[in-house]
Amino acid sequence: MGQQSSTGLGSFRAGAATEIRYTERLSQTVQYDHLRRLGSDETQDRAGLGLKLSHRKGSVQAGAQRVQERRVLEDSNSNIIAAGATQHFFKNKLEAHLGIEKNISDSLSADFPDRYTARLKYAITPRTKAVLSQDYIDGRDRSAWITGLGIESEPWRGSKLRSSVNQDIEESGYRTYSNFGLSQIYKLSSKWSVDGNFEMNRILTQDMEADPVDPTRPLPFGVGGGVSGFTEDYVAGGLGANYRGEDWSWNIRAEHRWGASEDRFGSTTNLVKQLSEGVTLSTSHSYFRSKLLNSSAGELYTGDVSLAVRPDNGHWTFLDRLRYRNQTLQNVEEVPVFGQNTVKNVDAFSSQAVINNFAMNRLSTNRKNQLSLFHGAKYVWDEIDGAEFSGYTDLLGGEVRQDIGKYFDVGLQAMIRNSWNSGTHQYSIGPSVGFSPIENSWISLGYNFAGFEDADFDAAKYAREGIYLKVRLKFDQHTLKRRNKK
Repeated sequence: MGQQSSTGLGSFRAGAATEIRYTERLSQTVQYDHLRRLGSDETQDRAGLGLKLSHRKGSVQAGAQRVQERRVLEDSNSNIIAAGATQHFFKNKLEAHLGIEKNISDSLSADFPDRYTARLKYAITPRTKAVLSQDYIDGRDRSAWITGLGIESEPWRGSKLRSSVNQDIEESGYRTYSNFGLSQIYKLSSKWSVDGNFEMNRILTQDMEADPVDPTRPLPFGVGGGVSGFTEDYVAGGLGANYRGEDWSWNIRAEHRWGASEDRFGSTTNLVKQLSEGVTLSTSHSYFRSKLLNSSAGELYTGDVSLAVRPDNGHWTFLDRLRYRNQTLQNVEEVPVFGQNTVKNVDAFSSQAVINNFAMNRLSTNRKNQLSLFHGAKYVWDEIDGAEFSGYTDLLGGEVRQDIGKYFDVGLQAMIRNSWNSGTHQYSIGPSVGFSPIENSWISLGYNFAGFEDADFDAAKYAREGIYLKVRLKFDQHTLKRRNKK
């Protein structure tokens, strides 16, 4: 549906995925996802690899995933392996699927538990399918059986309708709930399109405590998690518009959710303009508002302007982004207003920040080595229950890389973060090894002997002490055109 959950509210997410086809039946997927809570140092990085072998009546899949999480309470790392098989029967009218996801880390994760899935889909008509699913989830401190029965339909072009009845059974009780959703995308012209969605959830029967194990940690059980549980009563809707011209594009979207424990509203807009060949100007703005049943409330606004200079055949690249953030909170108790990214247990909190990130890169004439320089600066004003705090912080760093053969490269990065009001200085330094398996892709594994954390600085994403993984994929309009022709 695209409806914002409590954990997605007030967060920045970016990622990429690609598929490599070795033969008509064998393919590989590579994906990377980065999530950052606005206004905090909490991040989640996920990298995964998958293989899929198709045959005339179905397919088999296998894969692995690495998840690194940085949280307020504790950091965690998860290693997950997965396997699955899909088979079609009765002239492809019936689809059967079995799947397993196993967390092989030292301890079970609350966010990434073991999951065992069985699902049947039957095509009643070419546009309508009946779905029956059964999941067993076994995680840290909690396990559950989840049964679902529903309908998936495409009643007309550009629309999607789904309706289901679900039951969760846990050690603490049971819960039965129904869910209905409808989404529609309509193309007004070759440049304009609009979309909308509607979703409604109702609890039918309940004999279960909805309090999550950790109220700041969203659980994959359909019970509790975040600010408001997934299975509470709620009605949600959203509208959006998109415009794509020859050298500029714009989009805007607004969503509102009325829930039993929380009402929230979110809106975003983005504009990208190509000033000239290799020069792009963009701006993004977002506003989120949340009010909880316990009288906690908050507002969060972020806006930025970015300039990118990337000449097609040049050796220099320049990137600069200026960002402003304003956040206010009232009566915040144990559960943060915006999920996991805000302070807790305060009566009044306000924060403003002006942040600038600048990066430049120099590629050698023979394109075998490169030098990168980073600079970040920010000024923050905070007020917590009447006490005022402010300060200036900056970052300076650099990285050098050298190709070794056609597919590999090595690098060394070093950074320093200066908090001038407190007089503290933090350092990060470490080597890395890069690998380019296919054109326009790059995977790097590095290790920092020392490190620090600061989510406001782009260059500091990989400045923490220890092992880190980078995955980069390059896409442009020519890449998409080539894929659409296949």
